[in-house]
Amino acid sequence: MTRVIFLDIDGVILPLGAERFDHFAVAWVNALAHQASAEIVVASSWRRHVGAVETIDALVAAGLAKSLCCLSESSEFSTKAEDVAAWLVGRPEISGWVLIDDDPAVCRCVRALKDSRGLVIEVGKGGLNQGGFKRALRHLRGHRTIGIENIPPEFEQSLQQPYDNPEQAALDRLLDEGEGEP
Repeated sequence: MTRVIFLDIDGVILPLGAERFDHFAVAWVNALAHQASAEIVVASSWRRHVGAVETIDALVAAGLAKSLCCLSESSEFSTKAEDVAAWLVGRPEISGWVLIDDDPAVCRCVRALKDSRGLVIEVGKGGLNQGGFKRALRHLRGHRTIGIENIPPEFEQSLQQPYDNPEQAALDRLLDEGEGEP
């Protein structure tokens, strides 16, 4: 079975208005792809404005370590949700997927697909963090209890403030309490 991470760029691993990728967010994506044995499918406007090859090159240069591909466009004017839906059609081998995005409208539209294999992670201003990582990993690994293993030492600071808001922290605590040992 295949697991997929649909990854947005701006606001997720490239802070809005910044010129450099957030190395912590890139490392979280790498850890998620590695620990969930997931493939990364770029679901960003970069695929249209920058180009697919150039987007992949920029992400590899930023440190994304997993093999990447860009989400294909179902039409010239298709939305991200339509492109995700079209990509998933006819792929029964996909056992689980997550979309990581910062745009609330995109997140609502993808949630509306009501695909039981999927989970939408809407990130806040800080981009992808430990809370988003843990929710995505739980989903991709079938809601089993997880440990954060193989996390680089430079994550120590981000682990001190892993959530954008108290609601995310409370949700994560509830999920942790509701899980037994694997």
